[in-house]
Amino acid sequence: MGGICGIYGLDDRTLAQKMAQALAHRGSHSCVTQLDAGPWIAVRSTKIDCQPVSNEDGSIWIASDGAIYNYGQLRQYLERRGHRFRFPSEMEVFVHLYEETEYRYAEKINGDFASVLWDSNNKRLLLSRDVVGTKPIYYTFVNGSLFFASEIKSILEYDEIKRELDYEALCHYLSCGATPHSKTLIKQVKKLPPGAVLVVANGEATIKRYWNLKACVPTKNSWKGFLEDLNMNLKEAVDIRIPQNDEPIAVCLSGGIDSSLVTGLLSNMVERSIETYTAGFSGCSNEFEYARTVADHFGTNHHELIIEYDIVRKLLPKMVWQLDDLNADTIFIPHYFLSESIAPHASVVFDGMGGDELFGGYLKHLLMSRWFDVLPANIRFFLFSKVPLIRSKSHSFSEGDIRKLLLSEHFNKDELKIPSLVEPYYIKCNTFEAYRRQLEYDIMFSIQNEIIPIEQMSVAHSLEMRYPLLDINLIKFSASLPPSFKVMGTNQKFILREYMRNLFPDSIVKRKKSPFRVYLQPLFDDAFREEMMITLLDFRLFNNDLIKNLFSEPKKYANPLSRAKYFANMWYLSALAHYLKCYFERERIKKPSHFN
Repeated sequence: MGGICGIYGLDDRTLAQKMAQALAHRGSHSCVTQLDAGPWIAVRSTKIDCQPVSNEDGSIWIASDGAIYNYGQLRQYLERRGHRFRFPSEMEVFVHLYEETEYRYAEKINGDFASVLWDSNNKRLLLSRDVVGTKPIYYTFVNGSLFFASEIKSILEYDEIKRELDYEALCHYLSCGATPHSKTLIKQVKKLPPGAVLVVANGEATIKRYWNLKACVPTKNSWKGFLEDLNMNLKEAVDIRIPQNDEPIAVCLSGGIDSSLVTGLLSNMVERSIETYTAGFSGCSNEFEYARTVADHFGTNHHELIIEYDIVRKLLPKMVWQLDDLNADTIFIPHYFLSESIAPHASVVFDGMGGDELFGGYLKHLLMSRWFDVLPANIRFFLFSKVPLIRSKSHSFSEGDIRKLLLSEHFNKDELKIPSLVEPYYIKCNTFEAYRRQLEYDIMFSIQNEIIPIEQMSVAHSLEMRYPLLDINLIKFSASLPPSFKVMGTNQKFILREYMRNLFPDSIVKRKKSPFRVYLQPLFDDAFREEMMITLLDFRLFNNDLIKNLFSEPKKYANPLSRAKYFANMWYLSALAHYLKCYFERERIKKPSHFN
């Protein structure tokens, strides 16, 4: 793991060094280099690295955060085409692929990465990001100069960047729990979308998509053939992510289908010990029983972590500071503590993220399989793009809520409209096409919003995450599957469960989906509610009466959905309060007082 940052258009070595120092938690080794009297590029890593690396004549350079899993195949392909490799870094494939295809150089790469490439012949700088957005990269232009980094806090080392709140991104956060795929809460700072390249040349900047799912079509194959292809793709996805050295491997194991599958495949492939970790919250229901069943079945060294809410309250400012780009998904809380527990024992961690999106694990997939082709287009459009429960945001703020909550002095309420990113994906299409479009939507928006909080908590502890179920070949396989193989009747993730039937205990294979939940009610004791209320009122962004009404007295709701929405609304605003304190309270970004 590591991080990158840099400047193009401003010759300032001191600033480049300060930007690299802001990423010190990503690795103790740092290299700051100026290329051809042009861009300054800095690389942070946990081990000595030879980046940036170049092609044979030194005209093209690359620096990257991440890993390339098909490096061996790509190297053989490029060597057959006459390219010579000079460096031990796997990132060298980037420069040779660029020589072959220019801005589509990332298209053939199966990996997790955010990279910067410098073409000195054409005075062209390119930023790229992997297909699912595993590794973030942020950028901004100030007075004609480009600043970019793996984290926002590195870019903010430049004093000329204003800490101005982006109200469109704020509304999107309140509505969807995350900022848009190309924006952040800081108006000047943007993020590169997944599967895209930012090309900066001749005083212009252009974003180009290098990958999409539109080429995928239904595959004519038998049930047996699909199972064989699934088996091949799953095993390869896990195998290419296994570290070549003998260091211990850890797995975040919830006991659900996806993390259990990853644990089982790993156990059958490696001889070294596997460390599995499960987290739960004190006084709340947990998944320890299911995770223990899987760990016992495969003989892993299993660890159970109980998280105390008073520690969460104490460390929340640090966690939000580490998030960098605000996200309301509470998954970052257990992953912070899991990463802290894993770090002394392993540096590579496997996770089952992606199984639900690829194989039909959500309510929207169940409804699509049963009703999509029979519903009139207008009803279908309303259900899948508007109904909060179906779009998995039933506890967020509605557009009406946001109009009441935000003060009108900051924007024109009549112009407030939360854009529906989902709408274009459900117009004029059949069930297969709807599944493909839903997968495309999840890759563009949903998955990166789930992964980035996990990534940020892991890099805070110098861990490298691996997500085999988000392998590029598995994504292509999923996109070609008939919908009935993903959801059969009411059986979700049908082909995945059938594949696992002979490998796992029935209690795991037949287990209904039960998403990991952070129970928010115990978090909001009197002191925490008062602290959050005062902070939010101090920023003068919100309707004071609504904030006081929400935080002053704990509300009691007989309806569990109303109760969940109430605590979720407080959580959205509490996370925002901590973020505002870290990134907007002063001219320079402020680390929380608990940060070591």
